[in-house]
Amino acid sequence: MKIKKFVHESPLVGIMAAQLQLNRVLVEKFSAIDLSYLEAMVLVTIFFEGNRKIGPSEIARSLFYPLPRVSTAISQLHNNGLITRALLDEDSRKYSIILSAKGRHKASKAVGIFDSLQISVEESLGMSSSTQLNQGLLKLRRLWLKGCD
Repeated sequence: MKIKKFVHESPLVGIMAAQLQLNRVLVEKFSAIDLSYLEAMVLVTIFFEGNRKIGPSEIARSLFYPLPRVSTAISQLHNNGLITRALLDEDSRKYSIILSAKGRHKASKAVGIFDSLQISVEESLGMSSSTQLNQGLLKLRRLWLKGCD
């Protein structure tokens, strides 16, 4: 087929194919601990922040996700008893998110999954290639956030 050369040489097709496969792996790994990828990312974000108060907007910005999707994930995590919400003293319209003991346990499992996937990427690409790939992907995100024609 004539499309084969384009498919094999196009970085855009390669990025999409890798993203689709990565999504399948993430769904498999995180469904084993009853989380979605976004729920796992939210838990890990809160876990790494420690005692610092963090709210939904800051999590959304940090993860490059729309606030409504993050809010939905937070509600799901709250319903499952993995987090609690505490109103802020300085502004009762806002709240911070705190991991429950059960949430800390799940966050630890999620960190382990992310670590194992990261190690497999680094071993597959080599450490410098992994760093270069990440830098290139960050440049593409910035480009596409601005919008390109």
